[in-house]
Amino acid sequence: MFNDVSNKCVDKRATLSYSLNNRGVLMGARAKKKEKETTHLKEDKLHIRVNQKDKNLIEKAADFLGLNASAFVLENALKAARRELASVETLALTRQDSEIFLRLLTDPPAPNKAMRDAFAEYKTRVIAKT
Repeated sequence: MFNDVSNKCVDKRATLSYSLNNRGVLMGARAKKKEKETTHLKEDKLHIRVNQKDKNLIEKAADFLGLNASAFVLENALKAARRELASVETLALTRQDSEIFLRLLTDPPAPNKAMRDAFAEYKTRVIAKT
């Protein structure tokens, strides 16, 4: 699929690839070589396959923002990942619900029978096996 000398894609799809060093810093091809020469950091890589039309669109948008395609893809992938995680990791409460929640945290009720039974089962299943 790739010519080893020119590293160009010879099929009808194009390849965009980028890598991050272990500090999360985007490493371009030249910077990556320099980084490898000066330090011995491990790098994680992500590779995606795109058609030529999509690659051109990404490159055009990246150029408009003064970025290379890799930086553009990474920046937007991270934004999307953060947005998706925030939607499932964030609990939105009404004012009334947040007041109830805070009150229960600061002044919890005494454990009832169901809570005591659940904790006893937890002790048996989890704590005893550790």
